[in-house]
Amino acid sequence: MAYGDHTGPLRAGYCKASVHERGMGVRFYQCERKAVKDGYCKQHHPDAVAARRKAADERYEAKWAQSPVMKLVAVRERHAKLVIALESIREEHADMAGLVAYVTSVLNDDKVSDDHA
Repeated sequence: MAYGDHTGPLRAGYCKASVHERGMGVRFYQCERKAVKDGYCKQHHPDAVAARRKAADERYEAKWAQSPVMKLVAVRERHAKLVIALESIREEHADMAGLVAYVTSVLNDDKVSDDHA
């Protein structure tokens, strides 16, 4: 018998899912709800379980995306892009006059491209 299997025969007309004993017990028993689809109740039907798991995963991902760790990751990614852009500018404009001319041309341009935003 595998972990989570209840002992005894399945009762006809009831959900065939094995559920954990209430409280601190370690035994399992057959769900006491009436079967409504494919031998499962609304709660234990595999489609309902999958939908709840998907919703929980989406909530977790949304919460994780707003976490301080992910915000730090985003800041580090922006920092890395900025360093690359600054090194590119430095390579293109070795002298200060060239850099001033470049910055002036960017500031005077009505449309600033995404590369320089």
